[in-house]
Amino acid sequence: MNFSIKGHHVEVTDAMREYVLNKLETVVGHFSNMTSIDITFTVERRCHKAEGCRQKVCARVNIPGNDLYVVASSGDAYRAVDSMFSRLDRQVVRSKEMRKNHRSLYFAHLRKPVPHIRAHSIAGT
Repeated sequence: MNFSIKGHHVEVTDAMREYVLNKLETVVGHFSNMTSIDITFTVERRCHKAEGCRQKVCARVNIPGNDLYVVASSGDAYRAVDSMFSRLDRQVVRSKEMRKNHRSLYFAHLRKPVPHIRAHSIAGT
């Protein structure tokens, strides 16, 4: 699995990198067949004086047959990471359940019991 953590006009510190890697373990625990994960930190351009600049975290996850994209923003980068990983976790679980349910629905016709055909006795006719 390939993963990258980068910042767009933001320096990603070692503490942020460790925090993201700790959060990433729970998501990978749900679905281990991920091929790549790209996480990007940015700062939104429009900064209001009352709010301050908002930190934005984007994650793109490639899994076989599907690409997941999650964006979260907050005034604090750690809060944005928490929000992003909770959303990503739900998407990964939902994607895994859809894949499992789709397969079970696709092969459901094979598991249906075949109606039993009774042979009529020839002597009765």
